[in-house]
Amino acid sequence: MSAPKKQEATSASRRDPLSHAQTDISPARKLLYATLATLLFLGLLLGASEGLLRLLGVGYETAFFVPADSGHVTSNPRFAWRYFGKSLQPRTTNLVHMPSKKPSGAYRIFVLGGSAAMGVPSPDFSFSRFLEAMLQQAYPEQEFEVVNTALTAINSHVVRDIAAECADYEPDMFILYLGNNEVVGPFGPASVFEGLADNLGLIRASLWLKSTRLGQSIVELTRAPPQITDWEGMRMFLQNRISAEDPRLARVYRQFAANITAICQAAERVQAQVLLCTVATNLKDSPPFASQGADDSEGTDAASAVAPQAGERKFTEQIIAGEGDQRMAFDATWIAPLQERIAEQPKNALLHFLLGRCYLNAGEPGLAAESLAQARDLDLLRFRADTEINRTIRQVARREADHGVQLVDVEQAMAEKSLDNILGRKHFLEHVHFNLEGQYQLARTVFDAVVRQLPPEIQPAARPRPEAASFAACARRLALTNLEKRGVLKAALRLVDKPPFLGQLGHDQRCAEWRAEVKRLEEVLAADNGALEQAYREATEQAPKDLVLHLLAGRFFLASDQTARALGHFRTIEAALPENHLSYLLLGRALLAQGQYRESHASFEKASGLAIDRADVLSDTANIYSEHGELSRALVLARQAHALRPDRASTMKLLARLQLQTQQGAAAYPLLRKLHQRRPKDLEVLEQLTLLSLQQGDNRGAAQYAKQYLSLRPEESRLRQFYAMALRNLGKLPESAEQYEMILKQVAANKNVLKQYVQVLRALDRDADALAYCQQRIAAEGELAMLLEQLALLRATSRDAAVHDPAQALEAAQQLNRLSATPNVQALNTLAIAQAESGDFASAADTVQKALARARQVGNARAIGVLTRQLRLIEQGRKPSEASQ
Repeated sequence: MSAPKKQEATSASRRDPLSHAQTDISPARKLLYATLATLLFLGLLLGASEGLLRLLGVGYETAFFVPADSGHVTSNPRFAWRYFGKSLQPRTTNLVHMPSKKPSGAYRIFVLGGSAAMGVPSPDFSFSRFLEAMLQQAYPEQEFEVVNTALTAINSHVVRDIAAECADYEPDMFILYLGNNEVVGPFGPASVFEGLADNLGLIRASLWLKSTRLGQSIVELTRAPPQITDWEGMRMFLQNRISAEDPRLARVYRQFAANITAICQAAERVQAQVLLCTVATNLKDSPPFASQGADDSEGTDAASAVAPQAGERKFTEQIIAGEGDQRMAFDATWIAPLQERIAEQPKNALLHFLLGRCYLNAGEPGLAAESLAQARDLDLLRFRADTEINRTIRQVARREADHGVQLVDVEQAMAEKSLDNILGRKHFLEHVHFNLEGQYQLARTVFDAVVRQLPPEIQPAARPRPEAASFAACARRLALTNLEKRGVLKAALRLVDKPPFLGQLGHDQRCAEWRAEVKRLEEVLAADNGALEQAYREATEQAPKDLVLHLLAGRFFLASDQTARALGHFRTIEAALPENHLSYLLLGRALLAQGQYRESHASFEKASGLAIDRADVLSDTANIYSEHGELSRALVLARQAHALRPDRASTMKLLARLQLQTQQGAAAYPLLRKLHQRRPKDLEVLEQLTLLSLQQGDNRGAAQYAKQYLSLRPEESRLRQFYAMALRNLGKLPESAEQYEMILKQVAANKNVLKQYVQVLRALDRDADALAYCQQRIAAEGELAMLLEQLALLRATSRDAAVHDPAQALEAAQQLNRLSATPNVQALNTLAIAQAESGDFASAADTVQKALARARQVGNARAIGVLTRQLRLIEQGRKPSEASQ
């Protein structure tokens, strides 16, 4: 380049300093700039995509709280989709109605956890409800908000997100009662939802991704069809067994510690106190669900769990001698044999449980507690918080103690209130869920900890700390009436009436006691209506903003045919939760009871439109119409629900039940067979299949289904009667007689069973046994009509000379007819038979004519036919004993 040109270039460079900079940018910096530009572009693109998807209504809201009415929030029914998927029915939530901005001076407490914290089987009487009642009574001038955010089947991975959101709503305290679902909940090794991830960061990242509409769309496009389409409770996990040595448990405990630490830190950031509770579980009266060495594929047979071979089964049965008679002996003499067996099978959970119970009966509570805790920790179906979970809770509480975290050792405190310091049936319904006494005691334990943490403006240092309100005082505030107590027990029975509870040691005894208590409460309730009305009225007047109380009161008034008052309470719920489909289901039920069909239909339609699961609401509506006798309408709705969710067990069962009620057995049969294949131990399905098979004349099938049912619930006399009938129809008379005898041991005064039993004995030529049984029952119970009828027929028509006695037959028949001022057709026919056998054909003919007149009066065609034939024989002068030969 010539000198003038170089000079010109140099001058140009000085005039434009950027040109020099551009020539000196390094390749690394160029790559960085390009990367940043690309990321910025991608960010803008993703942001625009996310905004567009939200604008188009694609995806769902993942927040736990969503707007309710003006100024309030409620729980989001779609919240659980991110963790459980959309195919399952929505998890039940508490009735939440919380001011979005905390009222001035209020003290706000959030309760976090799974189903035990939620209050299953009756969230209306959870420990959080008792706690709120205690605080209200102890500090009447102070406003407390106790918000229960617990959900069924969730674990710390889910609660961590709920807690982070609660931190945005001005909390004063978190109460964390959590730990039962760490293995079976989302991301646990035994989960049927989201699989365990080794890295907690990956779990958090996946959950964040699914919180975006773009991420939800990607998941929906890439996810394989769900294998589970129906919520089936604990039975869903029966194949997912985890031994105590499983290396994946170490990850569970590590992630649990990280999650509850994150929850504590979320509270610390907003200066909220944390009560970190250990978890109490039923040790004494909840045997393990599955044990090592079991060959039972569903883990429901506790005996086979330890004893798959006949000899082993006998060994177990001897230890619990008398269990069939509802006595659990656990004799102390079995301690040494059990110790020997445990030396051979050290990981067998049931053996440790049996040893613990034997230690208890031997007066060794310390050794018993150790063995029973070992049984829980070795249980292959890990539905209970184990020793390591509670150890982790205590460690985190110690580590976070300087940051506003206080340990509440619920496990220890409630054990101290239990017999022999071992947690059991005094506080629990089954394995982890509390009975009403347990809810109260848990609330009382937490109450003491809450009071110690209250600020001076609420609990001055100079003022004595108040005592927790009594159970009775809490019950009045919560409208915990005998009606509600009965409801809790019935809900508990539904909860345990399925695997893995069926076959669990002590299951039949526990259920029998609950049923007896239900019956006792029903007898009390028969004369308690006035007191009930006052209880609901006083509770709602004392707390007019409490929606749960309005729900309870509305249900009571609706059941009491006070629909106008019920509507008032349901309208209150509707005003508070205008986007909750439950409000409109309640309104529709009440309007239907009033005969306002058009209005009720509109309310049901609105409920269906608001629900996230239309099939679920259609099923509920079908049940409501069914209760009111509107079977045709119910059937239409059930078909619609089934069409939406054809693989859902609940819609299949509902449709089959309504088809049976409307005499459409042929249509119901394939549905029930399909259900039976999916749920071979579903008692409702087995019962319906038994009944339908009997109606169709399939006695072999009826016997098969009834036998399966009775293997799960041997005390059910109705199904045993069906079984006996099927055996009788199959010609298996000795087996049929044996079944009838078993029923009559339970319910001696069952008229139909007694009659059928005598008929089977007679078919077996055992008239003498039939006579002896009738005489024995008459001596024990008095002159019951059915007994006198069978006695008269035996004496009149038996071919056994030792039984045949016309004079005794006539006497029994006359006694039978004197029992009623207007004897029925059957009683008159029995008298006619006895009169004819005694040779008094004129009186017999006259008696038959009277019976015929009554049969014609009520239009009993079958009785008319029988009596017409009877009259013909009498007119021919033939005795009944001769005619039967």
